[in-house]
Amino acid sequence: MINRVDHAAIVVKDLDESIDFYTRIIGLTVRRIFDVPEFNLTVAFLGKGEKDGGAEIELMKFHNQDKPIGFRHISIIVPDIVAYIRERETQGAEVTMQPRKISAGDIAAMIRDPNGIIIEFLQKPAEWFNAER
Repeated sequence: MINRVDHAAIVVKDLDESIDFYTRIIGLTVRRIFDVPEFNLTVAFLGKGEKDGGAEIELMKFHNQDKPIGFRHISIIVPDIVAYIRERETQGAEVTMQPRKISAGDIAAMIRDPNGIIIEFLQKPAEWFNAER
């Protein structure tokens, strides 16, 4: 069971230029920007309006790394990530990242689809589900 699609991620060459495009041209709002030092990465999440809720676009800028520019992954929220990934494994899915805690209390795991596209699964903290969306 899934709760909803959370976000789609794009690796960009210039974060400022991309933020300008998605805010000024597309009309999205920057919701949050933060660094992920362990991956030498800066991330910006954009959505419709400032309040959380609804799917987002994640812009990813890897510093000093040669990552392909373009679509990176789609992210889906699930209620029990360990059980969900275990079931995908029994169905033959290629798990590329076992469940682990990431920023903001989320737990993430990743599988690869038949085309090589990464699908990220997120389990949100309980208080996320209780918040008004």
